[in-house]
Amino acid sequence: VLTVCLLIAGMVIPVSAFVPSVNAHDIYEELTIDIPKSGLYVPDEIIVKFDPGLSNEKIANINARNGATEKYTSQYAGFKVLKIPQKKNVERMVEIYSKNPNVEYAVPNAITTVFTDDPYYNYQWNLYSDHGINVEPAWVNTTGNGVIVAVLDTGVAYEAYRQYKVAPDLVNTKFVAGYDFVNNDDHPNDDHSHGTHVAGTIAQSTNNGLGVAGVVYDCSIMPVKVLDKSGSGTLLELVDGIYFATENGADVISMSLGYPPNYYPGAVLDNALDYADEHGVTIVAAAGNDGTNITSYPAAYEKCIAVGATGYDGNLAPYSNYGMELDVVAPGGNTEQDLNGDGYVDGILQNTFNPGTKDPKDFGYYFFQGTSMAAPHVSGVAALLISQGVSNGEVRTAL
Repeated sequence: VLTVCLLIAGMVIPVSAFVPSVNAHDIYEELTIDIPKSGLYVPDEIIVKFDPGLSNEKIANINARNGATEKYTSQYAGFKVLKIPQKKNVERMVEIYSKNPNVEYAVPNAITTVFTDDPYYNYQWNLYSDHGINVEPAWVNTTGNGVIVAVLDTGVAYEAYRQYKVAPDLVNTKFVAGYDFVNNDDHPNDDHSHGTHVAGTIAQSTNNGLGVAGVVYDCSIMPVKVLDKSGSGTLLELVDGIYFATENGADVISMSLGYPPNYYPGAVLDNALDYADEHGVTIVAAAGNDGTNITSYPAAYEKCIAVGATGYDGNLAPYSNYGMELDVVAPGGNTEQDLNGDGYVDGILQNTFNPGTKDPKDFGYYFFQGTSMAAPHVSGVAALLISQGVSNGEVRTAL
């Protein structure tokens, strides 16, 4: 009896809800992303093409008169990138150089941003809207290549193995070897649907003409199965999963799971989280869906970034836990609202298999809600920062 009680007390539960999927014939619209108005061009640079044959001495004199310095010369197009004085704006310097008779053209050094052709992207308010995470400007600089994010969850639909299939919108996503601590094998496939949805928020295949996008779509996902097909697991599985992810090179551990409020699982979990933190791993966890001012473990642990959930309006979602241990909030959605009036609930839309039938071959696009959905947004942002050389401690400070 004592053993059974310990296992029940040590259960880990995912925190999400779902509504019926979006049908492909209902939504199909190719989307392009405009360059953000606040970042149209590099603020202290212009591009200038001088007349062919103009001597380097004359070019240097023109630049000196205008306080500009040569930064780069294109070996293909022949133009030069000039660094301009801080006190002069780009528009004025372009005007000055354009009027010079020795100049063919002068233009701002415009920022080139990505275009996503994922047809459902315009329903991912959580990624691009003012009350979302506004990820598009970050994609100009990085999409997370080289970073490993461990998803400790119900597994991920990442491989064709026995009855399991790869989620269609994860086909181009990169994966590294994970582990299934529920079944003790090397195939951490999802038999619930929760983990696949979470992994999609982090690294859904993007710019593939299919479905939706992910926050840090060039990172590698490490699937670590610590929850079973009912969405629960033991403390042992969770702790082993944390050590496994740390030992195998994870840069970020993402946990969309938790214990009931006021339940403290003990030092064994603290020690595992300490171990990950000491090895430079950024740890992200969902705060819980009880609508209380108590943040659930493991999110409540000081080494974790505890994530609450917001809705489309940017306000705390009614189900989200909060409290002193909460570090940050991110879009978790609300499947009881349609504040943007697009005809669909304001949940978080990703590709997973049918959460009702749990058939691992029956894939669609589903709106989920929960702090489970909020946490992977933060994991993704952390991965973007890490890909730019930001340390674990600096990630926490930045967030």
